[in-house]
Amino acid sequence: NVLYVIWSLGLGGAEQVVIQLAKGLDRDRFQPFVCCLNAAGPFADELKGVGVKIFALQKKRGIDISLIGKIIRIIRENDIHLVHTHLWGANVWGRIAGILASAPVVITEHNVDVWKKWHHKIIDRILANFTAKICVVSQEVKRFYTTEVGLPDRKMDVVYNGIPAESTTTDADETRRLKNEFRIHNGIPVLANVGRLVPAKANHIFIAALKILDRENLLFHALIAGDGPLRQELTTQADPLMKENKISFTGLRKDMPAIWDITDICVLSSTREGFSMVI
Repeated sequence: NVLYVIWSLGLGGAEQVVIQLAKGLDRDRFQPFVCCLNAAGPFADELKGVGVKIFALQKKRGIDISLIGKIIRIIRENDIHLVHTHLWGANVWGRIAGILASAPVVITEHNVDVWKKWHHKIIDRILANFTAKICVVSQEVKRFYTTEVGLPDRKMDVVYNGIPAESTTTDADETRRLKNEFRIHNGIPVLANVGRLVPAKANHIFIAALKILDRENLLFHALIAGDGPLRQELTTQADPLMKENKISFTGLRKDMPAIWDITDICVLSSTREGFSMVI
C-alpha cells in the first residue's frame, strides 16, 4: 500500500507525475492511495475513475499541525507500507507523519528550489536523516540539493520525468471546434505557453516577446494555457493583444493533446525548471 502525499491534484508537473504514478503502478503488487493536503483538485476525477482512493485534508491557513495527526490516521487505517511525498509542504508534513507512524518515506524533489531560505534548508537536512530515499527529476536538481542544500548524495537517485507514450489524434471536428473557440483563423501560426501562472514560469516574458512580433506586423495567435495567481496581472499586460485577437487565455484545460495538435510552436519562458513536463 503506497500513499502519495501532495498539495493538490492540479495542473503542475509534480501533480501530473503523481497521477501517472498512481495510475501506472502494477495493481497485482501495489495499491495506491493519494493524500492531498488541501483540496483534491481538478484532476482528482482521473484517479477516482480508476479506483484510487483520495483523501483531501483541506489544510488551514498558516502552520496547520493537525495535518500530522490526519496523515498518521490515514497511514494506520489503510495499513500504508510506504509514504511517497512531493513538493515542499508535503515533504515536510508527510515525512513527519511517516516518521511518527513508523512508515518508511521516499520524497521527490521536482525543482531547482532557489527560493528556499536557510531555515527551509535546515529542515530539509534534518528530515533527510529519516528519509529512506530522495528522488530528484534531473541531474541539475541533484546538484542543487547536494551542493546548495547539503543533502547526502548517497540517498539521492535521479528518476527522470516522463509522459504516457499514448498516440492521440485529434479529429477534424475537434480541431475546428478549438479554433472556433479561440477565434483562430486557418493558416495563422499558433504559439502555446503552458503551465501554472506563477512567477517561476515567467509568462510575462512570453507576452513581451509577442508584443515584439506584433510590432513587426507578424501574423500569430498565442495560447496561454493554465491558471494561477498571476492571471489578472498577465491579462492586463496582454490586453492590447487580446483586443487584436492575437492571444487567448485558455484557463485550466483537460484536453491538452488537442491543444498541442493545433500548436505550431511551444514556448517555455520559465526562469527555472526541474525537468519540464511541458517540453
